[in-house]
Amino acid sequence: MSKSIKLPSGEHVALKTSFKEAGKLEALFTGGKVIVSNVATVSPRDAQAAESVTSDSDMDTSDVENGDATAPSVHMFTTCVDMVKVTSLATGRTVATLEGDTEPITCMALSPDGVYLVTASRSQQVRQWDWAATTVKRTWKATDGPVLGMAFDPTSTLLAMGSSDGIVKVFDIEQGYLTHSFRGAQGIVSALAFHPDAKRMQLFCSGSDTKIRVWDLNTRKGFVLEGHNSHVSALVVSPDGDRLLSAGRDKIVAMWDLKSRTLARTITTFESLEAIMLVQRRAIAEPESQRSRSRPQQQQPSTTAGPVFVTAGADGVVRMWDLSTGKPVHSRKLDGPKREIVDAFASPATSSIFVVTDDQNIFQLDDTTLEVKKQIVGQNDEIIDLRFIGDDDSHVVMATNSEQLRTFDLATFGARLLYGHTDIVLCLDVSNDGLLLVSAGKDNTVRAWQSEDRLNFDCIGVGIGHTEAIGSVALSRKTRNFAVTGSQDRTIKLWDLLGAIHNGSETSRMQARMTQKAHDKDINTIAISPNDKLIATGSQDKTAKLWSSEDLSLVGVLRGHRRGIWSVQFSPVDQCIATSSGDKTIKLWALSDLSCLKTFEGHSNSVLKIAFITRGLQLVSCGSDGLVKLWTIRTNECVATMDGHEEKVWALAVSSDEERIVSGGADGVMNVWQDHTQLESEEQHKVQELRLEQEQELSNLLRQRHYAHAVNLALTLEQPFRLLGIMQSLIDETEGGLGEIATVLSNLTDDKRQQLLLYIREWNTNSRHARVGQVVLSVVFRTISPQELRRLPKIKDIIESLLPYTERHFQRMNRLVQQSHFVDYTWNTMRMASASAMQGGDGAAMNGRASLPPMLSFDDLVNHTQHAPMAMDDGGDDGDNDEDDELTADPATLRGGLDSDDDEAEDDDGDDNQDDDDDDKEDGDHAGVDENLVASEQKNSTATATSQAKPKKPADDEDAEDDDEDEDEDEDEDEGKTTGRTSRRGKGQFKRGERPEAVKAQSRQATKQTKSKAKPATPARGSGTPSAKTTRARRA
Repeated sequence: MSKSIKLPSGEHVALKTSFKEAGKLEALFTGGKVIVSNVATVSPRDAQAAESVTSDSDMDTSDVENGDATAPSVHMFTTCVDMVKVTSLATGRTVATLEGDTEPITCMALSPDGVYLVTASRSQQVRQWDWAATTVKRTWKATDGPVLGMAFDPTSTLLAMGSSDGIVKVFDIEQGYLTHSFRGAQGIVSALAFHPDAKRMQLFCSGSDTKIRVWDLNTRKGFVLEGHNSHVSALVVSPDGDRLLSAGRDKIVAMWDLKSRTLARTITTFESLEAIMLVQRRAIAEPESQRSRSRPQQQQPSTTAGPVFVTAGADGVVRMWDLSTGKPVHSRKLDGPKREIVDAFASPATSSIFVVTDDQNIFQLDDTTLEVKKQIVGQNDEIIDLRFIGDDDSHVVMATNSEQLRTFDLATFGARLLYGHTDIVLCLDVSNDGLLLVSAGKDNTVRAWQSEDRLNFDCIGVGIGHTEAIGSVALSRKTRNFAVTGSQDRTIKLWDLLGAIHNGSETSRMQARMTQKAHDKDINTIAISPNDKLIATGSQDKTAKLWSSEDLSLVGVLRGHRRGIWSVQFSPVDQCIATSSGDKTIKLWALSDLSCLKTFEGHSNSVLKIAFITRGLQLVSCGSDGLVKLWTIRTNECVATMDGHEEKVWALAVSSDEERIVSGGADGVMNVWQDHTQLESEEQHKVQELRLEQEQELSNLLRQRHYAHAVNLALTLEQPFRLLGIMQSLIDETEGGLGEIATVLSNLTDDKRQQLLLYIREWNTNSRHARVGQVVLSVVFRTISPQELRRLPKIKDIIESLLPYTERHFQRMNRLVQQSHFVDYTWNTMRMASASAMQGGDGAAMNGRASLPPMLSFDDLVNHTQHAPMAMDDGGDDGDNDEDDELTADPATLRGGLDSDDDEAEDDDGDDNQDDDDDDKEDGDHAGVDENLVASEQKNSTATATSQAKPKKPADDEDAEDDDEDEDEDEDEDEGKTTGRTSRRGKGQFKRGERPEAVKAQSRQATKQTKSKAKPATPARGSGTPSAKTTRARRA
């Protein structure tokens, strides 16, 4: 569940812990070509993009077509430097991005059926895209110069390209070959059009040589139409196919009769034209005037229906002309200062005309009334400041690196521009009721804007008085009576807004009520307390100051930051204030004594903006490191970090319900962050419930010994040690367990196979678990083909990690095998000595020993162990699965050896040193045994008769023998403790043969007899050196 804090009133407030990206506004168009599809389609990412809108209950989704997230949508294709972005007009979301070849795109065209998109870049490379799948179908080099014009024929089969070298080429894009190449133009060919009747097979082209060429694709012949005096920028053929309309920069529209190949009419437009199109006008009623004071008077449309043609050009005016009479019908000048139209085209699918301006704005106009239906801002450059506006905070207003304020609909990202400032706008603020907006910028003025619907703002007042750029502005919070501005001229001014609000309909001059010299350097930020009594300012002089709003008298100074202060904010509930600085810290100050209460550190660069949320219990900050951070004040903890920008984040705003945060940065990107705390808490609760159910199911499977099903579930739960136990049970306790493991492995997905191999890698690093890991690894290599293993992303790293530990384990096993052969040799020697003694007791002759099998010398034993195989299976049936014997020879022996090593063998170097010590001790033990055996051999031949005739020992001697047996047992125990691994490994050797108790008894008997009969006398201290025989025995 989400964390909460108990307030002094007893109320619990839930803290926010997670914000996720719910939308992003980024650059869509940086200049070039714009295309809108004529067919509504569903992109593979349309549903996902629309779902992100409809899943957010706080966002207005009324503009989504039919309210259906998966409904077919008309798409807009825009060039963005070296890529093409595909945007859904319904949702405003980018549904696909087509990456280019790093060179700017010069031209593109979309097939009439909406299937293929063809792009050409400055590198002269042409790409044919299946844009819905974002894949390139074909790439080729079309011309020797940059491609500047493209056009598809009505069948979507032929594509014509015109380049800067004056050559026109026609390609069959279905088959992928060149069909025609036309020469004759003397300059750039930029305008191309096919005849709408596919049977006529005619191609029209024009460019900078002022001539129009018409080519017949069947006969490969053509003719020239001359009548323009400047560059011909656009061509269009009438619906009946008998007339051609051409527009040029000579400010005329020429109408050509294609049958007689003559100029039928010339229409003067008085502006340089860039586009011409044909539109079927609909009959409409006389519209009511909806003009605002800032919108110029427009010519009203005719109410009659019929075909018209539309022109657009350098004056920023869209004009509609009657096709039959050539007279103007309707016109509209785009809002704002003088702007040029660089392109325009009709979209029958949306009944609209799209107009592209030189400042990368795209206007969608109604094709009958020319009313603006939607405006799309191609790019925002730097976002400097922003605020929420509108009912339910459905829109944002932002100050970008331009003279206009821009408002955006968060549902569709449709935009509207507010004109008034004459230089870049640097700061803005909105009143609590959302009806008043103030802005200021580099034109040294502050402007007040008023709205009746919280969306459409009109300028009602202008304040002039600062001598330098205004970098900060704040509105009173409790009322709308005044605003405060801070400037680079080091002064703050308090402006009276009542006069401007009361005038309403006219822009009035606002007066500065008070002015105060505030700081020694630029003022970066201003904030007003919730009760409007205090004003806080922050400056590059490293201080924040508090002022009385009544007379701008100084109340106090906050010192402590080591660099300039970028933001100050009053807490909405507590008597404290927060500041952020270029020293990468945020400080919380008490208003009562101006002391620093807390310092927050976490940003790696300047902290540029802060805001209180969750009733003043948490802070949100953004900085030059491109991050947005969420802080809990009580714990000084950063609970969430949001990374969505590539450059510094200047702007930050929180919605009134605190469910959304918007951030804007120098990269021109605005991110919308949605609160996911409750959702994540519910998801975590569901995951915990599911995990408990799965763990209970796993426990039931283990209790029922259904190990094969438990393997998959343990992988799902990511429990490697439980999986280790399951694998060990399958290997040791289940008949045919290896076969079950192989079956499970064959049914695992690649992800789970890789996960299992990662677990095996961990098991292999521990000698206690290495045996299970090696067995499972062998099953993996036998079950899964190398081709399947190569598909795993991390297989190379896994194999490289397995090799060194596996080699170490096999070296340890090799030493174990050698040591076990020493034990075998000792035991066999002792058994033969015992048999010889028993024969002597029965009165056998001295040469009776010749019937026994010959003994190996110690050197022969060493040579034998060096060439001994690793396998330790005696060939007998041990009751285990044959597959187990094949993989590990004797699992019990290997397991005993590996288990004995685990306590001391985590470090290989330490392990090797210990093994060397053990080997030395074992050599000493074996040397002592050989010495006794040599002595026994020497005495055996001379004492046979004595042994046969020796009388029975008395009871005291039997007690002495019992004591000797106890002493021998103690010596055996001591020897086991000394030799460590050798004695314990020796035990494992008798698992399949005789019982260890019997062997022990025989060993004790042989040792006792050897001591009693063949033990050489120990020389007295100082009596001299030992005999030569004794020396040779010790050396052996």
